[in-house]
Amino acid sequence: MLPNSCEVLVIGGGVVGLSIAYELAVREAGSDIVVVDRQTPGQEASWAGAGILPPGSWYDDHPALEQLAAISGKMNAEWTQRLAETTGIDNQLTTLGALHLANTTAQHSRLSAKFSHWRTLGIRVESVELDQIDDLEPNLNTDGALAAFHVPGEASIHNRQHCQALVAACESLGVRICHPAEVQQIVRTGNHAEQVETSAGSISVGHVILAAGAWSPVVAESLDLRISVRPVRGQMLSFGPLEQLPLRGIVHRGDQYMVPRVDGRLLVGSTVEEAGFEKCTTATGTGSLEEFARQLVPELQQQAISDRWAGLRPASEDGLPYIGRVPGVHNTIVAAGHYRSGLQMASGTAAAVADLITGETPQLRLEPFRLNR
Repeated sequence: MLPNSCEVLVIGGGVVGLSIAYELAVREAGSDIVVVDRQTPGQEASWAGAGILPPGSWYDDHPALEQLAAISGKMNAEWTQRLAETTGIDNQLTTLGALHLANTTAQHSRLSAKFSHWRTLGIRVESVELDQIDDLEPNLNTDGALAAFHVPGEASIHNRQHCQALVAACESLGVRICHPAEVQQIVRTGNHAEQVETSAGSISVGHVILAAGAWSPVVAESLDLRISVRPVRGQMLSFGPLEQLPLRGIVHRGDQYMVPRVDGRLLVGSTVEEAGFEKCTTATGTGSLEEFARQLVPELQQQAISDRWAGLRPASEDGLPYIGRVPGVHNTIVAAGHYRSGLQMASGTAAAVADLITGETPQLRLEPFRLNR
């Protein structure tokens, strides 16, 4: 049940919101933390992803994102061990390595530029001769490939189990997670948020953290705040569990990829669609993924698809998430708009938000992420 008041209210039970609550609870920065979500936590973008953790910022080369990726990469390994010890839930964080294929000159140019930049950051990337791809992935059909690169440090995490571990860890530390509780508005008096009204009742607050993913702009409107975050649909499918996985590591070609899981499933993703809040699969979307998977791994021709699903990623207009205080409302912070990097960068985001709450100087340079940029 929703309490009458709390010291810190986190709006949003996805990986970003749960990570913030967890970091605050670990620091004992607030013994009275509440997370609210309109449904069961971890059921939106955090649930729908493939859990790919690249060793750098994949979708944007902005220095601030590279810093956030580096901070988060160190924290993710630490959190995996700590969460397993305290909850018994293994998020299966595993460094699998990834093979990136280029089938067009445009893809080749993009990968060459990206990996040249990564090398300047000390990230290991190896060029792979086409006749040597079999040494890495013997079951791939590489017809049409123009170039290949291997990224040994790319990892995968079981996103759903990671969220389950965060929920269990938060609750063990005294965090109250209340759902279903859809936030209707944040009520402010002057420069202070006083209470939050939800479908489960009202709650008086000391601090508010808005981390509701693609739904964050709707809540922000009650503070006269405009943040440019929109939903971008991603469809996915899976094969298996298979007796023997056909891939050793992650394989990318353009925007599509395949991720082998410890449980024997092979995940295939992902579409990138401007479809508003319409979270559904389509024959066209999953058909393109099926064609990609069966063409690249011929032995999948004999395998049936086991599941199809879709999620809504929170994308910002300029590619950077919003992380910072709401201008004119000193006790309210936004952490939203991580697009396809929420799982990767949630821990670093949580550390920065916890620093703001506790008055410490964030390790992360937050100016590029400011809300009024």
